[in-house]
Amino acid sequence: MKKLLAGLAIIGASAHTLNAADLVCVNGDKLIQESNYAKELKNQLQQKAKELQQQIASKIKAIQNKLSQLQKELQSGVLTKEAKKAKEEEFIKLQQQLQMYQLQYQQQLRAYFQSEFKKLNDLVQAALKALAKTEGFKAAANCKDLLYYDPSIDITTQVVKLVDQLAKQAQMKENSQR
Repeated sequence: MKKLLAGLAIIGASAHTLNAADLVCVNGDKLIQESNYAKELKNQLQQKAKELQQQIASKIKAIQNKLSQLQKELQSGVLTKEAKKAKEEEFIKLQQQLQMYQLQYQQQLRAYFQSEFKKLNDLVQAALKALAKTEGFKAAANCKDLLYYDPSIDITTQVVKLVDQLAKQAQMKENSQR
């Protein structure tokens, strides 16, 4: 019993040395839903995906039509051995080209998404650093990663406001440099 009480006393003393305001949390999902910048970013990403898909769709359709035509020619049975071999080689090359275009589309889209989400992440980091200076907290975590937290440490609303403000400032700076 004495050991249990001594352990509780040590835990209690340790808890007093850690200020509750040293740790705050941000709800990432809520930030993305409420931030005007994040909403705009989501729209831009959807538009970019649509543009890339349209760019590659015509190439893919042309290749698919050619593949279909080649397949009919190969199945016709009227080709000589040499012509059939040439058509089969062309068919394989077109299939590879089709796969290359599809992979290229995915890579371009992934690269664009990563660069844009890096911008959002950089703004969130800047907002957290600025808030840490004014609010005095020492660490921030994603609220969803915590097993329990008191709602008073959730600073998502403040981060959303500051991210949007920083995004506007960055946009104004970018426009003035043009």
